[in-house]
Amino acid sequence: MPYYVSRGEVTSGIILDNDSMYVYYGGTADETAVNSNGYMYVSSGGTATSATVNSGGEMYVSSGGTATEITADTGAYLGLTVAPDTYIQGTSAGSAFLVKNAFISDYTVKFGSWISVSSGTANYTNVNGGSMSIRSGGTANHTTVNFGGRLGIASGGCRARRSPAGLDSATRKTSSDSS
Repeated sequence: MPYYVSRGEVTSGIILDNDSMYVYYGGTADETAVNSNGYMYVSSGGTATSATVNSGGEMYVSSGGTATEITADTGAYLGLTVAPDTYIQGTSAGSAFLVKNAFISDYTVKFGSWISVSSGTANYTNVNGGSMSIRSGGTANHTTVNFGGRLGIASGGCRARRSPAGLDSATRKTSSDSS
């Protein structure tokens, strides 16, 4: 049975086993445990605090959502959005991360996880078996895509590359580009 957390509602201590939770505008979910085959979605204006995402569990924070003190184990699936009015903070497999002011740096996208950069900037991202999407107004600098990783750049997205002279130059790609 899915849980729906709406404006003015607060949940605490919910355990998601083969279950899902949707936190909408004005709703707050505190100390949620997302176990294997569990799913937690935080929409714009929704708030999640102290969520634990265990191996096989999935958590997605949309543009405008807030999630603090996330603890994601190895094997957990995280979906992060880098955009204005979005605040996401926690650890993934022991490594700290922070999305604030439409910015993230030094983040590793692990297998099965993803990051979407929309009207924001991601610096020094490693894509290890996960995926990264750069949407209109988004910028990615110093991105490394390793084996099994995927990088998609939509129309209006921008990635930066290191030129032979050592200067950064912007390269714009659209979804119709072949390379």
